Amino acid sequence: IALNYIKSRAKNNLVYGVLHHDKKDNLHYHFMISSNELESDKKHRLSKEEFSNFKKDLELYVLEIYPELEQKKLINKEPGQQKDSGEKLSNKGVELKRRTGNTNQKDDVKERLRTVFAATKTKSEFFSAMEREQLEIYVHGNTIGVVDKTTDRKHRLKTLGMWDEFNVISERLEEIENRKTQVDYAKNEFSKEKVDTRSIKEKPSADDFKTESVNDGESKSAQTEVEIETQRRKEEIKRAKKSNNRRNEYDNDRNR
Repeated sequence: IALNYIKSRAKNNLVYGVLHHDKKDNLHYHFMISSNELESDKKHRLSKEEFSNFKKDLELYVLEIYPELEQKKLINKEPGQQKDSGEKLSNKGVELKRRTGNTNQKDDVKERLRTVFAATKTKSEFFSAMEREQLEIYVHGNTIGVVDKTTDRKHRLKTLGMWDEFNVISERLEEIENRKTQVDYAKNEFSKEKVDTRSIKEKPSADDFKTESVNDGESKSAQTEVEIETQRRKEEIKRAKKSNNRRNEYDNDRNR
C-alpha cells in the first residue's frame, strides 16, 4: 500500500517513509516527499481535485485488494459529508477519522450536546444543561451553532451533523412551552369565571348601592337605592291611606 501510494502520489520524487507502529490497531506510514521531481527544479504539486481523486482511488484499491484490513469506506462518500450523521469533515478530519476513529474536539462537543438533548424537558432546563456542559448557542444570520467555552471555538450544527437532532429537541421544547401557556391561560380564565359567578350569586348588600352627591361643595349623607325605594313605597301607602280616610269622611258627611 505504501509503495502504491508513492508511485501514484510522487512517482519521480525522492521519498523517505517510516512505519508508525506504536499502536497495534493503528499502523500507518509517514512520508517525507521532495518538493521537486528528480533532476528537476520545478515543484511537483497536485491540485486539490487531483489529490482528492488520488485518495479515493487508493482507498478503493485497499478495500478491494486487502479486505482483511477491515478498512471503512470514508473518503469515497460524498465530499466532506458522512452519510450517517451528516457530519462535514475537512481532509485532515477525514484522515484523522480514518486513523483514530474520532475527530477530537468535534466528537467531544457532539457528545456533550447529546447529553444536553437527552436531559432536558423545558427551555430553562435546556439552557441550564448547556451551561453545565460549558456550551452556548450562537446565531449568525441563518447559521446556528454552539460555542465550546473550554476552547472558545465555534461549531456549526450542520458541520457537527447535529442539525436534525437540534430541530427535534427545539420543536419538542416549543410544543411543551405552548402547552404550558395554554394550561396557564385556562387556569386564569377558570379563576376569573369562579370569581364572577361568586359575585353574581352573593346577595347584594346596601354598600353595593351607595351613592354620593355633592351640592354647593357640601357632601350630603349617602343613601342607598334600597332605602330610597323603601321610603318611596312607604309614602305611597301613607297617601293611599289618607285618600281612603278622606273618602270615608265624605261618605259619612253625605249620609248625615
